[in-house]
Amino acid sequence: MVSYSTNFKADRDIVDNHFGDLVVADFNFDGKDDIAVITDRGGNGGPLYSFFLQQENKKFLLDNFLTDSMIFFPSEINSKNKTLTTYVHVGMCGLSERVFKLNGKTNTWTEKSSRMINVCEE
Repeated sequence: MVSYSTNFKADRDIVDNHFGDLVVADFNFDGKDDIAVITDRGGNGGPLYSFFLQQENKKFLLDNFLTDSMIFFPSEINSKNKTLTTYVHVGMCGLSERVFKLNGKTNTWTEKSSRMINVCEE
């Protein structure tokens, strides 16, 4: 278990995109703790997560967009820009970077950008 809200084990080394079996963080930037749970150990890119957002009644509701579209745990959580960024290994030299942005007015997610980084050339 890791908590980015309380910094419990948050400073540990991340290996193979495994951020923890159960991770607490504020994914939708509303000030409430949300949770991510590993649902599949994944393959070369790391484990796959399901994301549950805390509601006003303190119950957790599955976020289908984050679970089905983002899939991997975000390496960067940027509350100022309301973005979540994932980095996933693709082949020997590839690194996929995907940025997801929350529209604060409609409370909906979109994929803001996606690019491949050749880490062998950097």
